[in-house]
Amino acid sequence: CLHFTWSSRGPVPLDGLGLTTVTTAAEAEFLLAHGTECVNGPGGSDASDATRAAGATDTSLAAMRVMLAEAAARHLPLVVANPDIVTVGGGGLLPMPGTLARWYREMGGEVLLMGKPAAVIYQRVMAMTGVGPGEAIAVGDSLEHDIAGAGGAGCQSIFVCGGIHAEELGMCGREGLDSIASPGSDRISALAKDFGAFPEYAVPVFRW
Repeated sequence: CLHFTWSSRGPVPLDGLGLTTVTTAAEAEFLLAHGTECVNGPGGSDASDATRAAGATDTSLAAMRVMLAEAAARHLPLVVANPDIVTVGGGGLLPMPGTLARWYREMGGEVLLMGKPAAVIYQRVMAMTGVGPGEAIAVGDSLEHDIAGAGGAGCQSIFVCGGIHAEELGMCGREGLDSIASPGSDRISALAKDFGAFPEYAVPVFRW
């Protein structure tokens, strides 16, 4: 597989999966997206994560888009292990594998999402903890993924406003958590309606 992963955030381990990794779409049988910073190094089915990481190449989003176009022309499936579009980073919003999925769909490629908002994620957690939908509550900052997924699984949810939707909600910077105020129910409701995802509760930030 052609594996898109992380470099500065740490590579995602593939040990034990029996996968052979390649570095071009021409060599691949399918694509796997865990990150958006680099292309994992080559390695046979018995290669270690350390061996692959040593050959990993930092890759721009523009270069990844070219690889996606090459893969789409070959009708290769793209497996996306984290469908989030963006996440909150130290300097703002960072693109996530869901961005690659969106591009690939636009190119006519086949995309297999293996994460929220798929109900199986919530069902698996509930099975592990021995609770039902009426006893579970999901917490997240993505209306499209966290909150919509919780609703689809029959769970209540808490929307963290100061995450990826902070700018859309007119919230200030993410420094000084004690001073961040709620954007107000009207703004939250309007944005929730845009995404068709309706949380039962909302908080400015999530702390523990």
